[in-house]
Amino acid sequence: MELTLWQQWARLAEQAPEQEAICHWQEDRPEVRWRRAELLREATRAAAWLQSRGVRPGAVCALIVRHHPRFYPLYLGVVRLGAIPAVLAHPNARIHPDKYVDGLEGMSRRSGLDWVLTERDLEPVVGALVSRPGSSVRGLLLPLETEWPTCPEGTLALPQVDPAAPCLLQHSSGTTGLQKGVVLSHAAVLGHVRAYADAIDLRPTDRVVSWLPLYHDMGLIAAFHLALALGVPLVQLDPFQWVLAPGLLFEAIAREAGTLAWLPNFACSSTAASRSAATATSGSWRASGRPASAPTCSAPATPWPKPPSPPPRPRPAPRPGRSGWTGWRWPRAGWSRPPAPTPGSACPRAGPCRAAAWIWWPRTGANRGRAGWAKW
Repeated sequence: MELTLWQQWARLAEQAPEQEAICHWQEDRPEVRWRRAELLREATRAAAWLQSRGVRPGAVCALIVRHHPRFYPLYLGVVRLGAIPAVLAHPNARIHPDKYVDGLEGMSRRSGLDWVLTERDLEPVVGALVSRPGSSVRGLLLPLETEWPTCPEGTLALPQVDPAAPCLLQHSSGTTGLQKGVVLSHAAVLGHVRAYADAIDLRPTDRVVSWLPLYHDMGLIAAFHLALALGVPLVQLDPFQWVLAPGLLFEAIAREAGTLAWLPNFACSSTAASRSAATATSGSWRASGRPASAPTCSAPATPWPKPPSPPPRPRPAPRPGRSGWTGWRWPRAGWSRPPAPTPGSACPRAGPCRAAAWIWWPRTGANRGRAGWAKW
């Protein structure tokens, strides 16, 4: 019998209500742990609140939220209501607000976004989408700023949802200039994670640790939905904290006894200088999710060389040079640019290269003592 996502989550919660479902992990704050039954109760409250604000089954709800412990019940609440969640990237320092809103408007026009669920701090930027003429967005809601109402089990009418009906809207990253939307059904998502689980030999004792953003398909499907649908705990890190300190991944794996982590090749390169931490986690970690390339595997395990000293005047954002290499340092105060060598000179960890951007990982958090250059 085919099930919807909510029915699958409810079945698991009934079997083991106190089993941990999600650990919201942050370096500088205590972890927030959601157990299965508690997560679904809070999701039902979120669904009741959304329903009271006019959200109806079939509505496309864009979730633009930073790393927040209430994101998870909010996402599940959208699914519980029969609406369609679409996790989108939030505004950040790497993209100009006008360009960000233009991208949102393009997605709204092509995908038909109905509601935007976001945070108060992001409202000044995201709110511009609602006020633009011709926008399909009906309203902007701030669910994280509100206490959701108590909703006893059975009081919220559960819509009759077909497993073949849409359950989420996923967008591409926009590498080619246009972020393309794809609608996935409940049956498609459940079928995919089950096939993926067979391929990686998923075990009941596994524990997924992920830094990947949930607006990325690898983070949303391979980590988030895989863990929730098949009943293995998920440890979710803040992607922006990981960018500043890649060693956080190994720290989380060690502390939470993680066994599965998804690392694209660029992430393997970024964590090359933290291999001593990786060795410390080898007792539990058994798979990284994607094959690594030969250059990544052969990267030296020694710390990267010290970068040139940056000039005193900061620059707002990185822009790789046309030739030679450009090094970028990202201290707490913001971006700055060190003096660039002459064109054609050697990169810190490679031979002569062109139009390459390198980022300097600072000595912060779990990356203490492991600072160095990495390709961006």
